[in-house]
Amino acid sequence: MGFCPECRYEFKENIKRCPDCEVELIDELPPEQEPEEKWVLVKDLESDIFADMVKEALENEGIPSIIKSDFFHEGFLTEPTSFPGSHSAVFVPENHADAAEIIIDNITD
Repeated sequence: MGFCPECRYEFKENIKRCPDCEVELIDELPPEQEPEEKWVLVKDLESDIFADMVKEALENEGIPSIIKSDFFHEGFLTEPTSFPGSHSAVFVPENHADAAEIIIDNITD
């Protein structure tokens, strides 16, 4: 069996060249490596309610996000609305940071 190093498609033994990519096939593919994406903090919110709203708004715009809550939520697996001094940090991929900040500012201001 041969593999295309570009599209990674597997071909039968008698095929020597990828018809789509027009490259010679190889015997074994190297493992796929995802490009490392840098995530950045875009906002530190004082309420989980705002964090949920922000996450939904970002997802609606196709922006992936991670919400990192304070230790109360992580340690006790609870979802209270807010403790004094608690926070939820919003992280997005660096290439989406500017758009995310605009969306978040429209929700939280």
